[in-house]
Order: sequence, then C-alpha cells, then structure tokens
Amino acid sequence: MLSAIIMLDYQIIRSGLPFMQITLVDLKRKLQATLEERGFSPDEAITVGAPIFWAVTHGNNQGLLKLVNEPALKQKSSLRPISVLKETSCSIWLDGGENNGMLIMQESIDRAQTLLQKSPVAIVGIRGVRSSCGALAYFTEQISDEGNIAVMLGRTPPTVAPFSSLEPLFGTNPIAISFPTNDGSVTFDMATAAIAWYGLVLAAAEGKEVDPTAVIDALGNPTSDPGLVLKEGMVLPFDRSYKGSSIGMLVELLAGPLVGSGFCNKESEWGNLVIGLKPDMFVGKAQFKTSATQLLDRIRNAKTANGRVRLPGDRAKEFFAQVTNDKTLEISDQILDKLGWN
Repeated sequence: MLSAIIMLDYQIIRSGLPFMQITLVDLKRKLQATLEERGFSPDEAITVGAPIFWAVTHGNNQGLLKLVNEPALKQKSSLRPISVLKETSCSIWLDGGENNGMLIMQESIDRAQTLLQKSPVAIVGIRGVRSSCGALAYFTEQISDEGNIAVMLGRTPPTVAPFSSLEPLFGTNPIAISFPTNDGSVTFDMATAAIAWYGLVLAAAEGKEVDPTAVIDALGNPTSDPGLVLKEGMVLPFDRSYKGSSIGMLVELLAGPLVGSGFCNKESEWGNLVIGLKPDMFVGKAQFKTSATQLLDRIRNAKTANGRVRLPGDRAKEFFAQVTNDKTLEISDQILDKLGWN
C-alpha cells in the first residue's frame, strides 16, 4: 500500500505517523461534497476537485492539504467574473477576477485549446489571481494529450531568497513542460525553489523535518524546522546557486510583469503564463511523437553505474498505477481529522 504523502517531496523526511485507508471512490465523493459545502456549485466542485484528486493519486504535494490551508478553498469567493483584457489571433490576456486559482487555470487551458484549433501557437497570460492553481502537470497534460506541447510558468508570493540574499523576493515559481509521445504525455514539473511551499506546509502539519540545505532562517542559518521557515525564514533556489536563482527570476518576469501580475512583493498575488505549441508548424504531430519516443528510449537505455535512468514523471506514473490497481490509498489521520473526514 502506498501512502499519499510518501512521495510528495524528496526534501521531506518521513516520520512514522498513523494513516487511514480510503478508496478512490470515497475520496472523489468526499472532495465533491466538501467543496459544495464550501460554496462551490456542483460543476465548480468537479473542476476544483479534479486537480486535487490528480495530485493525491500521483503523489504530488498539491493535494488534500490545500483544502485545509488554502483560504480560496475554505470558502468560495471572487471579486468579479473571469474576463478577457486583450485578445489577438494567438493570445489571450485574462483577468482572473480573484476567483479560485484552479477555476481560473481550467478556463485558461480551455481557451488555449481553442486557440490551438486555429493557430500554431497559443499564449494565455493570467493576472488577478489570489490563490494557487495546484499541480501544474494536471493542466499542461490536457494540452499534450491532444498531441501538442505545453509550457506553463507560475509566479507565486515571495518565499525564496535570491542567491546570496537574505530577503525573500521570488516565489517558489514552478515550471511545467508537457509533450506527447507514442506512449502518452511526459511532463517535467518542478519548483525553481529547493522545496515547494506546500512541501513546507505538509512537513509542518505532519511534524516532520525538512532538508536543512533547502531552507534558512531569518539570519541565513540552515534549519530543519519547517514551522520556523513558514514564520520568518526563506527557501533557497533549487540548486542553491545563482543558476537556480536566475531561472526563478525569469519565471518571476514572465509570469509577473509580462502579464500584469505582482512581482517581488508581499502581496498574495499569483500570475501565470501558458504556452501551447503545435508540432504541425514544423515536423507534424506524428513525427514529433515518434522522435520524442525514440529520444526517451535512448535516455532510458543509457549506460548507468547502477540502477536505471529515471525520467520526469516516472515516480508519479508508478504511484498512480499502484493506486489505481489498489483502488485505495493511505491518507494521514491528521489531515483527515482537519477535514472532518474521519
């Protein structure tokens, strides 16, 4: 039996906490009921629940803990409808109206898919977002499952200190890239920070420590206490160097200033840039998928000192396959208690 948190983030150190088994059917039912109780319509609950369900069943840390800690999931709220600010033949600029981030992102993906029906490139910029959209891979794979390539950048509120700085200016600023192969979509999805924000939240909730090389306290000292980091500390760039810091800065630029979102500030504002690319503008979908499959096969069969080469998404797919086979998984009792599901 796999635990729903055992593979959430390699920076988190597992502790022996009690778990409860829950079937996938019950998980989906409880998600729907909880979201409707919190003010979402049945259709909205399906839209919001889908990426959470995906995260839980793929060992991703954007899952149930969001229902506990995310204000935009505790109660439905918005200031205005999602609207189009500007539109061209290949791009749309959206104002999210400060609706739930997952609702906004699904709207953005749907619009990108529509653009790709008539344009070889689709670009959607999103501002007016005050909550997380969840697991990026869930959204980008909707585009790659249609035979296209998807790139998504996300700017989040600042928690990461630029290289050699003691001031959090960047968000964890994730990047996701999904592309089609003859064996299905393959996705690279990572935070440009050494640990994702919800990795910290989860570790604190479960009473775990985090990798002290990934975070620092307010004075720049390493710490393994996620609660201290959440209160007054900072996360480091994923490689702890200027290279990772620069990549985080680029995400900040493209998902912040470019789309009219916040940047380097304490305001709880997110921003996103979604890019869809059709292989048809070059070699075509069939040839690209075949070449991509051959490329991955070559990498998988590369010589190794021991073990085998692992590719992006391998762990998530293995986790999902096992969970699907078991039709059940384990959830921490603490999380179930917080949700009132016990």
